[in-house]
Parts: sequence; C-alpha cells; structure tokens
Amino acid sequence: YSLDFVYLSIVVLFSSWTGMSALSL
Repeated sequence: YSLDFVYLSIVVLFSSWTGMSALSL
C-alpha cells in the first residue's frame, strides 16, 4: 500500500469536493 496512492486519492477527493462547492455557489 503506497503512500503516494493515499496522497493522490486525497487530492482527487479534495478537488472534487471544492469543485462541487464552487458549483453550488
């Protein structure tokens, strides 16, 4: 289990969450 994979998934999750928040505004 690679730490890079964890970091990548967190970045993707965060970017998708901020994208939906910006879309809601």
